Amino acid sequence: MRVNIALLTVTDTRTLKNDKSGGILVKKIKKAKHNLVDRKICKDSKAAIKKILKQWIKKKNIDVIITTGGTGLTGRDITPEAINDIADKHIPGFGEIFRYVSLKTVGTSSIQSRAIACVSKGTFIFSLPGSPGACKDAWEGIIKKQLDSRNKPCNLIELMPRLLEKSKIDRENIYWHFPHYHGSLWKPGSAIRSGNWKLIFDYESSEAKLFDLKEDPSELNDISNLFNDEKERLIIELEKMKKETNANSVSINN
Repeated sequence: MRVNIALLTVTDTRTLKNDKSGGILVKKIKKAKHNLVDRKICKDSKAAIKKILKQWIKKKNIDVIITTGGTGLTGRDITPEAINDIADKHIPGFGEIFRYVSLKTVGTSSIQSRAIACVSKGTFIFSLPGSPGACKDAWEGIIKKQLDSRNKPCNLIELMPRLLEKSKIDRENIYWHFPHYHGSLWKPGSAIRSGNWKLIFDYESSEAKLFDLKEDPSELNDISNLFNDEKERLIIELEKMKKETNANSVSINN
C-alpha cells in the first residue's frame, strides 16, 4: 500500500537546498514507493510548527507526517512540545525503540533525543531528530517496517481505517462541582472529564491539575505543565458549565 506522507524540517539555518536530513527522508520515502505529498521547512517556532501540522492534518490526502529537527534539549528545541499540543494519542513505544536503535550507532548520546510519535485526527506523526544519521535510524529501524502492510505480526497500515472510529458510548463532557467543605477530606473544587482528559480545579490554591486517564487511570501524574493548551481549554469548559447551570458559588475558609 502506498502511503501519502508530508515532510517538515524544523530548522533556523537550513534551506531545501542544504537540508541533508530532509533529503535523505525524501529518497527513502520514494524508494519505499510511498507518495511525498508535501515538503516544507519552518523555523524553530512552536506556533509555526503547529500551524503547518494542523493544516496537513485536515487534508484527507495525508496519512503520515514526519518532522525532523527540534527534538533535542536546547532552549530552541520545541518540536515535541508543539506536537504534544495537538496529539490525540501518544505512541510511547516509538521513542523507546528509537533510542534503543540509536544506542547502537551513537551510544549513550541517544538519551539526548526526545523523538516522539502520536496520532492526531487520524494522522500518524513521527518527530525525528535533525541529524542525517538519526533520520536513517528512525526510517530503517522503525518507520519503514511499520508503514509496510506485509510487516508481521502487525503494522500501522492496518490501523489506519480504524483511527477515527468511536466507542459505542460516545459521551460528552462529564462535570463535578463541589463548592463547599464537607465531612470528607475533599476541599472546594470542580472537575471535568473530556475524552481521556480529566482536569481538577482546586479553589483554595486556584490551581488546576491535568491527567491522562488512559495512560494514568490512578491520577498520579499531573501533566498540566506539558499540555497547557488542553488545561486552558478544559478550564474554559468548566467555567462555561458553571455559568450555564447557575452553579452554587464557592465558599473558601480563611
